Amino acid sequence: MLGFERSNTPGQPSPGAGTPGNLDEDPMMKMMSQFIPVQSSTSTNIWRLLHALVALGLGLYIAFLTPFTGSKIERERAALPITTSDDPFSTPVEATDVESELDQRKRLFFWTFATAETLLLTTRFFLDKRGPTPTGIVGTVMGFLPQPIKGYIQIVLRYASIFTTVRGDMLACIFVLGACSWFRG
Repeated sequence: MLGFERSNTPGQPSPGAGTPGNLDEDPMMKMMSQFIPVQSSTSTNIWRLLHALVALGLGLYIAFLTPFTGSKIERERAALPITTSDDPFSTPVEATDVESELDQRKRLFFWTFATAETLLLTTRFFLDKRGPTPTGIVGTVMGFLPQPIKGYIQIVLRYASIFTTVRGDMLACIFVLGACSWFRG
């Protein structure tokens, strides 16, 4: 404690005292190292990188290849119906060519995002058949559960993994749109 090493005999320093290798033999350090989270594998890091590249690429596509500015005026103009006659109670007509092109690009963005996410997630789960390995309390409890319940929990964890991955990719796209809007403003 406090940097002092225990010695086997009084007045004698322990062998290897002050050397970094002595920490591996310390029972307190062994116990504390068990609480450290498990490092992610290289395949997990590769999938995270692929998801980030897709999300950033789609965000940059919207930011640079569409007339997106993210301004309040643009949002208000899109919310108002466009009428052609002087009667304010007439039915809205088709949007102009620019707005219909923007709507087409929004649909293209949505379907591209959905297709890319589907391809990435299905490929990942076919290649990594064992699925996410639970850690912490859930992993400990799953070790004691019988098989039908354990299987249900694994399915819930897999769907939760899909949900958090898609949500993270959407947030990355939104971050890119916000950063480009701020940069343009």
